[in-house]
Amino acid sequence: MIVPSPWKRLIEPSRHPNRSVGTGCDSSGMRYVTVVLLPVLSTACGQAPSLPDDAVPGTALRAVVVRVIDGDTLTARVSGRTISIRLIGVDAPEIPHPGSPRPGECFGVAATRALRRLAPAGNVVKVTMDRERFDVYGRSLFYLWTGPGTFVNAELVRTGYARAMVIEPDDAHLGELRAAEAQARRAARGLWTACPGSYPTGSSSGTWAAWPWT
Repeated sequence: MIVPSPWKRLIEPSRHPNRSVGTGCDSSGMRYVTVVLLPVLSTACGQAPSLPDDAVPGTALRAVVVRVIDGDTLTARVSGRTISIRLIGVDAPEIPHPGSPRPGECFGVAATRALRRLAPAGNVVKVTMDRERFDVYGRSLFYLWTGPGTFVNAELVRTGYARAMVIEPDDAHLGELRAAEAQARRAARGLWTACPGSYPTGSSSGTWAAWPWT
């Protein structure tokens, strides 16, 4: 049976739940294909389906960066369409946006430049989702890897350009993002030194509705 790719549904809002295609092995070693609710990794028989932070999942989709908006938002060409992407699990300081009454935040410009270095316009990257496909603004929610395999979401947190932000139910990389923030705090990197007192202790959490400026 041929199972259609789930990625076409990732770039257009839909009422249908997300599905992805995975593979597995039965007791005889025969491979099979199944449709699951979350993207999974294709593994050889007997291997655990886990990857280190900087290993690109086999279900990742190819994308081409068009423009970095700020430290946690960019636009990219995915499946022939330009979409707005909000990085999952991170909260970078804001920069002033046209028409927004909110001023820029400490280290916002530096965070934007950091994402531009990691994912410059024209670069081919890989993206994969969690459980929710869109935020309240209609932006596609993705984890992002560079072509060489750097996990951008975690790298921004680890280097002090963003903090971990957990918005349920998107918590597939919760452990490494919180560990990355703890590492940045201990080393006093980026915003943890440049912006004393600007950010509360501990990673933030909640829902998209509770974060009107993200």
